[in-house]
Amino acid sequence: SCVGEIGSDCRGHAYPHSVISLIKFSVLQASVSLGLGLINILGNSYSFLIGSAAIVALLVSYFIIRYIGGVNLTLAKVSLFIFISRAVQPDHTFIFLWQKQSHDNGCYSMESSLHNASDTPGLTLSRPCFTAEFISFIRFLSSCALIVGSVAYNRYFSHWSYRSIWYTTQLLLCIFGFLDIVWVKRWNILIGIPDKFFSMGDKVIVGVIDQLNQMPMYVLAAVLCPPGMEATVFAANMSLHNLGWDISAYAGIFIQELFGGIAPPAFANLGWFLLICSLCRLLPILFVPLLIPPGSPRSREHEFTSLMGSRFVGNGIDVIVTTDTSSLLSETRER
Repeated sequence: SCVGEIGSDCRGHAYPHSVISLIKFSVLQASVSLGLGLINILGNSYSFLIGSAAIVALLVSYFIIRYIGGVNLTLAKVSLFIFISRAVQPDHTFIFLWQKQSHDNGCYSMESSLHNASDTPGLTLSRPCFTAEFISFIRFLSSCALIVGSVAYNRYFSHWSYRSIWYTTQLLLCIFGFLDIVWVKRWNILIGIPDKFFSMGDKVIVGVIDQLNQMPMYVLAAVLCPPGMEATVFAANMSLHNLGWDISAYAGIFIQELFGGIAPPAFANLGWFLLICSLCRLLPILFVPLLIPPGSPRSREHEFTSLMGSRFVGNGIDVIVTTDTSSLLSETRER
């Protein structure tokens, strides 16, 4: 093996500009992600953590436009949407703390239906008090829902436009987010729906919708990426997706600080917290017309040309990409 100079391989051949740009982006993104992790470990103030997360979000957004935009501007917009659409939806893990069997949240025994709520101020009705085994079973069902969502996407939604898919799925995610409020308020018990059935139905349906929401992101990113760099672009977008979820956790902390009183055992303002989180699921819709190009996963060559106005410039080669989801067709022309 041998090591070439920066910007070239071991034979002295120059790397394409797109490769250099993606390497720079990956290094910078990894650096700020590690920095955020260290701040999370060493920081002792919620305000400091939230501010640091906001700075990281701005830096990553700049890196996307600066470096991925240097490869293809449309691809950069899609990558930015993958990141922002997750970051602006606050994480609400408090629903997990509320539902599980724990002494801290008022579940004192295996009896999940009607424990003595009068022992803890702020508790008006029973908690689900799900065991760890049942929560694991729900997660298994959620994983199965991902498969169902993938099949449904390929069979029924792949002919929809990208924008229509995201408009519809984000609206549905917002609507089904309100079911958490129904659950916390115990209205499902009042209408005769047991907690276990209510939770299983909610997680399965939301899992299918969430998969329908995510599938077009990676299909479109694969369509727009430079030929031969599909794996690199996919890995970069997956890291953006995961970092977006990390940022969303800090957004959840910010909302928690605004309301207060969400911690166990009372969870006094949990309903209001979930309401804000559900409404925030509408925020990605605002970015769809700005960042998502027209067209659909089944767009043909002549329909997709307008999306591919940028060329991927390599080492003396122009690569013009036209595609549908079944195959990636590329034509190379020596300059």
